[in-house]
Amino acid sequence: MKADSSSSSSSSFSFFFISVSTGRKYSTTLWKMQEDLKAINHTITPELAALQQNETNNVKTLQKVEQMVKNLTKEAKKVKSQFQDQIKKLQGTLQRLKCDLEDTKHKGTGPERGCCSWGWHLFQQSCYWLSSAEKSWPEAKQDCEEKQAHLVIITSYLEKQFVFRLTKPNSVWIGLEFTGHMWSWVDWTPYIMSRTDWLSYETDFHRYCAVTYRGRLWDKTDCHFRFRWMCEMQALR
Repeated sequence: MKADSSSSSSSSFSFFFISVSTGRKYSTTLWKMQEDLKAINHTITPELAALQQNETNNVKTLQKVEQMVKNLTKEAKKVKSQFQDQIKKLQGTLQRLKCDLEDTKHKGTGPERGCCSWGWHLFQQSCYWLSSAEKSWPEAKQDCEEKQAHLVIITSYLEKQFVFRLTKPNSVWIGLEFTGHMWSWVDWTPYIMSRTDWLSYETDFHRYCAVTYRGRLWDKTDCHFRFRWMCEMQALR
């Protein structure tokens, strides 16, 4: 019985010694890991701070560049606008010289004549311009207005024949629109219906716009289809 007790005590001591040794090893390892983490933090923290500062500087630089681009864009638009104004003034001066030349040429040969810008056609006291591109009716209307003109408004048989001669055989937008209850010109003048003018004139409550048809009639069509168009403006004196 004594031998068994001695053996049990020896085993307990050995287990205790191993446990203490193992605990010391773990403590040493943990302490070493903590020291390593401190060293890493000591190294990384300044680097992170430097990166954050660089990022802040980069953001500030980017903001400055963006502001410079905005300022340059604004200045470019201003210069472009001034340049366009100068071109318009020069065109006006050239046009006045052209008109003076025409007046001198025809002085004493008949009633006073108007004159038109290059590319425009004179008829009576109006000037007419025919596009080469195609647009929807609203786009064509806007283009004429940007030219200080309007989509052509036809008020006489002679004017209608003049327009047909210029547009034949193309389909060309004119300044006539049906808005759901009546046809009217772009200057809000009501159109007096003449069925002999039209290839097809029946309408419902939709919006329609008018085009020339083969140089002899008008036709109604969807305003968003694309055709050439004709602008009209008062002749220059």
